[in-house]
Amino acid sequence: MSHPQHRPGAGNTSFLPEDYVQRRTEARANLLTLTLFAVVLLGVVGAFLVTNRAWNTIRMEQEAINVEYTQEASKIDQLKELERQREQMIEKAEITAALIERVPRSVLLAEIINRMPGEVTILELELKSTRVDTAPPPATAAQGQPAKITPKVRSLMDLGEGGKPDAESSKVKPPKYESGLRLVGVARGNEQIADYLAALKASPLITRVELVYINEATIDKQSFRKFEVLAAIRPDADARQALKAAPPENRQASETDAPASSASAPSDAPR
Repeated sequence: MSHPQHRPGAGNTSFLPEDYVQRRTEARANLLTLTLFAVVLLGVVGAFLVTNRAWNTIRMEQEAINVEYTQEASKIDQLKELERQREQMIEKAEITAALIERVPRSVLLAEIINRMPGEVTILELELKSTRVDTAPPPATAAQGQPAKITPKVRSLMDLGEGGKPDAESSKVKPPKYESGLRLVGVARGNEQIADYLAALKASPLITRVELVYINEATIDKQSFRKFEVLAAIRPDADARQALKAAPPENRQASETDAPASSASAPSDAPR
């Protein structure tokens, strides 16, 4: 049997007023809420400060990169200007080299005379230079159809800034010359002519040596073999190569006086 004065929940009964207990509970809840709010606010402020510092660092690095880029851009412009000046100097050098004879005529004459056998005499010597114009490649026809020739129309697109033509179109190309050689002489026999042709073909200055004809010729009641030779001067010929390739005795003669060699002829050859 239970005690008549015992009620369930009597041990949990508080003697404090209910209003006080409720206010205390609300105060605890408010304090906990404020604490959580302060923690969240501190986290947000800390994240903002860290992000702002990172952005400041990135901004400073970007400014430094922009400064370096500006400096390097000026250096690149200077390099481009140097490259342009270098190209201009190369063009001027090519034009100057094209206008200057790579093989002086005295050296060429000495080369022709020094390679001449003893019983061969030169009667005529002609040197002719022609300018070679490089034409653009023709338009190719597609599928066997003839290529259509369209008139060239110039527009404002072909002009650069300020209405000036482009550098590519106004560039002066160095002229190219092709020098040909015509040689007429006489010899005692065909063997000397063959030796002379072989010597000319071995020359580092002369190429495309061709024999045009060999005929009988009578000079001062003496019978000779008259011949004509056509040849061309090598485009990449260098006079120093001829001096190195020539025999020592001929090299000395060509270096001292090339025309003096042309005066030496065989005793029985016509003069």
